[in-house]
Amino acid sequence: MSAGWDQLKKKMAAPLLDVNNSGMSQLASLMSSSIVQQSATDLGNALKSIAEHTKDVLTYLAEHRADVTGSAKDLVTIAKIAGGEVWSIFATVIQHVGQFFGISAKKC
Repeated sequence: MSAGWDQLKKKMAAPLLDVNNSGMSQLASLMSSSIVQQSATDLGNALKSIAEHTKDVLTYLAEHRADVTGSAKDLVTIAKIAGGEVWSIFATVIQHVGQFFGISAKKC
């Protein structure tokens, strides 16, 4: 993977290095500055951390597939019950407001 990344960097950098102007020399100076170098290192470490955490989550999900699936089904059931209750309360409120204004049907 490292060798592939080095080749990719060379291919991307080649066109930039062919341009000879003051803007490119300023860019080169900026790229070699300690703050940019440290930022690149920090970004690389952050990406590594994200990849490791993602791998850990996927490993956990694979190892606990039955538990996760069961929990998801339970959450869907709870959401359906809660949604039904919220709808029932909303419908009752609308019915009462309609009755107050005399605009609701008797069969609601």
